Amino acid sequence: PDQAAGWIDGSWDIASGAFFGAAWNRADHVLTPFEIPRSWRMDRAFDWGSSKPCSVGWWAESDGTSATMADGTTRHFAPGSLFRIGEWYGCDPNKPNVGLQMEGVDIARGILERQRLRWPNRLINPGPADSSIFDVQDGHSIASSFTKAGVAWLAANKGPGSRKNGWQLTRDRLGAAKRNPKEVAGLYVFADCLDFIRTVPMLPRV
Repeated sequence: PDQAAGWIDGSWDIASGAFFGAAWNRADHVLTPFEIPRSWRMDRAFDWGSSKPCSVGWWAESDGTSATMADGTTRHFAPGSLFRIGEWYGCDPNKPNVGLQMEGVDIARGILERQRLRWPNRLINPGPADSSIFDVQDGHSIASSFTKAGVAWLAANKGPGSRKNGWQLTRDRLGAAKRNPKEVAGLYVFADCLDFIRTVPMLPRV
């Protein structure tokens, strides 16, 4: 199916055998950035990395209110649909798999600056972060340095089976985004989230 998608639809975002291969289609999932309705919830998520890249993702969740697309048309998305509306992938520009070894406080400052420039006067709620940042050593944690700098997080659930469950939920939402009418919550990505588009559709089965 993945080869056929490349030959027929020109969709070369996925590799044969990728976990999200059959679910992902750029035409369905990648959207030109648009203004998020005021009633939609916005939050951020975080995956810690130092020698490896860290990743900050900003997300919006539809409450069923219609949105005005970049071309001026109006579009409805099922309540609960998720949109990756921004990202910061902390890597060396010339080595995409090498992290910048930034301190938590510097990442926090970068997060706040990006939020101020892109979504002024919008509430960005704390979202899930890699649970490892909450580990305490010598009375301190990476999460506490973020909090002191003004960026709070919620510990992600990394209990037994959480990875497989999360991957399947993601796959289900990608599948829902391809179906019409949009009655079930889907998952969408803004076109400027280049690192998500570069990496997630290629993730192999584990």
